[in-house]
Amino acid sequence: MSRLLRENPMTQDTLIKAMQAMRALVEPEGPAPEVETVDWRIPHRFSQESAISLKSLAAKLAGHLEKCLDNLSGQPFEMTVEGIHERYAEQLYLHVSQQQPPMYYLPLTQAGKGHIGFIRLPFETAAILVGCMLRDPDAEIGKDGQMSSLAESILTDAAAGLADAVAKGFDEYGVGTIDKAERLVYLDWPVRFRDLEDLCEFEFKAVCEQVTLNVTLTVMDEVIAEIAQLKGPFGRAEEKNEQSDRIVKRMHDAPMAVAALLSSGLMALNTMLTLETGDVVILDRKITEPIDVLVNGQPCLRAWPAAHDGRCAMLIADEQWRQH
Repeated sequence: MSRLLRENPMTQDTLIKAMQAMRALVEPEGPAPEVETVDWRIPHRFSQESAISLKSLAAKLAGHLEKCLDNLSGQPFEMTVEGIHERYAEQLYLHVSQQQPPMYYLPLTQAGKGHIGFIRLPFETAAILVGCMLRDPDAEIGKDGQMSSLAESILTDAAAGLADAVAKGFDEYGVGTIDKAERLVYLDWPVRFRDLEDLCEFEFKAVCEQVTLNVTLTVMDEVIAEIAQLKGPFGRAEEKNEQSDRIVKRMHDAPMAVAALLSSGLMALNTMLTLETGDVVILDRKITEPIDVLVNGQPCLRAWPAAHDGRCAMLIADEQWRQH
């Protein structure tokens, strides 16, 4: 009977020299290219050149919002742009639902496009805004974490005024009429955008003496691109779904590597180095068990070894891979 093991004639020094000789045959790696680190978890539709146009748009919107707050409160506010961000709707939803304090939302729509975005007001800002509308910024509104029906009615009017200010800013760019919802949405996600819808978020801060208001405007990328005349592949969610369907259909014709894995086993390095023709290697599977079928390197099926027209073949045993 063929033997499974025999004394290893290779010493440690011999093995190290062999490894060094093999390593010398491998070409050294070149210097790593200097590239900018990119976070693919966020959209990158807007280029660096677009930043100038976005800042210009944000500044004009801030001017209209500032005038609106001055008229609503009767006090002079100074409105500044705090940030411009791109978001995926799904990530923004998780951020809002899990991390953010209570918020009020006023959905925005546009003819032919449906929901295009919303105005977001933190609860504290909403309470102060109602006080400003009542000409009493220090009024303790919503102190218990809830607003009365009257306070929410006043807040709705104030939010509608902010939406009108945004619409005026958009009108300067010749964009179609922006419509606002008749009522605010509290706590819940206001507009059910699709998971990978690209959104552009503008953060504003308004200050008047000791009063600070934070207002966020979130609008779909494709609308912002139209307003600011930005170039880029901005498509509607419906178009993205059609593109996904086309990609999946093409994948049906893509070739896939299928391999049959007879069995496997563990072997020490010194044992492997002693193998010769005729030696027997014991594997971890019985001959009565089906073999594993790998598709693109992943176990997917189980099959029995077979033959067909003089060639090796497989007879599928299980339609679904089951780990044992």
